[in-house]
Parts: sequence; C-alpha cells; structure tokens
Amino acid sequence: MKKNLLVAFIYLLTALNNQLFAYSDTQGMITYLFTPEHGLSSTKVTTILQDNTNFLWIGTEDGLNRFNGYDFTVYKNQPGDSLSLISNHITALFQDSGNRLWVATIAGLEYYDLACDGFISVSLNLPDEVIKNNQCNDIIEDSRGNLWFAVSGYGVVCY
Repeated sequence: MKKNLLVAFIYLLTALNNQLFAYSDTQGMITYLFTPEHGLSSTKVTTILQDNTNFLWIGTEDGLNRFNGYDFTVYKNQPGDSLSLISNHITALFQDSGNRLWVATIAGLEYYDLACDGFISVSLNLPDEVIKNNQCNDIIEDSRGNLWFAVSGYGVVCY
C-alpha cells in the first residue's frame, strides 16, 4: 500500500502544471519539491495518505496538510476550538473502510469530520499513565472492521 501511495503521489506531482521547484534526473523523470513557501506547514513530514477522494493528507511535526493537487489547506491546533487538532505533531494517518480519516498525534487520537471540517477526539480507554508518554505510530483495520493501533511504549490496542 505504501508503494502504491508513493506511486500515486509521484504521479500526481508530475501531472501538475504549477510553478514549483522542478528537477529532472538523467532518465527524464521530473520531481517537484514542496516546501513551506508553497503552503506546506513544515518540512518535517511524518506520514502521507491519499484518501478515497484523491486528496493527499500530509502529516508533519507542525500541522496536518490537505493537498488537492494545487493548494494546501493546513489544519493546526487552535486553543479554545474543540474541533481543531489536539496537537500539531501528527504521527499516523489512516482511512478506514467507512472512509473515516483517522489522525494520530502525540497528544491523542482523532478522526476528521467532513461535515464540520474539524476533528473529533477519540478515547482508547487506556490508563492516563499509558496515554501521557506514548503515541500511536501506526493504524490498520482487520477484516472484521476492528481498528488496531500501534502504541509506542505500550503495545497494540484493538478498538
């Protein structure tokens, strides 16, 4: 899946006709470089996911970026806004079989709600001492629809 995502990402980038930093290698392949100057929230990218509507979601250490092929929409924590990210440091992204986009951060787990263009926090019912110093590093879904979260320093949690 990661290889398919990378191929899709490269294909999308080569299909763009924007004024970006473009490099050509000896085989004629063109590579585009996106930086904060192009709207990306940070160069410290931690995870990438292409959703079922072909948006690219790019998690960084300073926000979540949604890329439509032309522009970035950046989501960040906004103090006092319960629908904003709980943390700007994204650790994992996953889209489940119900098309829900899951966003793991260093402060907890959320999913994206398209209707309100915001994020809903989810509790995994773990003890506070586990949540405080651990983060979700990967998410998968099994054939029964259960979500599995790899929690650093703790183990695996089935939701």
